[in-house]
Amino acid sequence: MKLLLVYNARSGGVQAALDSLHKIVSPATYACDLCKLTHGNLTMHRRWKQFLNQSDFEISVYHKDEFQNEFGNEALAFKLPVILEQKDDGLTEFISQSEIQTLKDDVALIELIKAKSKIP
Repeated sequence: MKLLLVYNARSGGVQAALDSLHKIVSPATYACDLCKLTHGNLTMHRRWKQFLNQSDFEISVYHKDEFQNEFGNEALAFKLPVILEQKDDGLTEFISQSEIQTLKDDVALIELIKAKSKIP
């Protein structure tokens, strides 16, 4: 199974620094709920990193600008952040923006990914 994690944030070091500052100063207005789940203010959560490294999934991570550059108009069909499944016939929503918004932490995200993929 190939999953694409698409963050609602732009790529690049300067943007990452601005995002970190935004999460510290005004966390309630930060636009990427997936970032909030998988990253602290400065680094990726250890549990999430371990999940990515040990997962049997093929996982690709995109920022919104990278995603749009690679997938063009197809990228416009999805509300970000989102987790998609990539199949031969295209991209399908695996975990929606609204589902991501309901999760409280990276543990809940990992459990949801496992449940949806039917992995124990």
